[in-house]
Amino acid sequence: MEDYLYEYNTVASCPISLVLFQNAIEHIARISRIISLPGGNALLVGVGGSGRKSLTRLSSFTVGYHLFRPELSKSYGITEWRNDLRKMLTTVGVESHPMVFLLDDPQIVSEAFLEDVDKILNTGEVPNLFSSEELIELSEALSRTAQFEGIVSITSPTDAYSYLVKKVQIANFLCHQVPAAHTTHCCVSYRHN
Repeated sequence: MEDYLYEYNTVASCPISLVLFQNAIEHIARISRIISLPGGNALLVGVGGSGRKSLTRLSSFTVGYHLFRPELSKSYGITEWRNDLRKMLTTVGVESHPMVFLLDDPQIVSEAFLEDVDKILNTGEVPNLFSSEELIELSEALSRTAQFEGIVSITSPTDAYSYLVKKVQIANFLCHQVPAAHTTHCCVSYRHN
């Protein structure tokens, strides 16, 4: 595990300083196992500064997944959120990069964010996320990806969108982190299809 941490710190733009004691290593193993499952997702609960983000970043690195984390600003709203979702889903679908989507409690500035996360976890899509023009562009890119992967050719934007949803259901992983102080009862679950 020390080797993974060293390797991560040499390539990461934001190195992490971790003491890898037994519990930390066990948590990394758990997170890695969950995100390695098709459609795996996790709810990480703990006090601030307990290492949830750092362990998730290291776990995603150890399994070779990209980490996507929305960068909030003062003007960050639903439009920027949906743009980030489009970018993430396109990366998963077109570029076939498995991805960990890391979302912290303070990043949820609108109830709509949670609704979109729920839709992605349950159906693999956010309805009306892509415009018809974007779907046509996406269709062309996804047809190349599908051909490369040996899938039947995609002939319409509807086929492309269905293919995208299927890929998102399999390859999109969510780690949502909430501070322990905000929870009185907690149910942690993961889904495996």
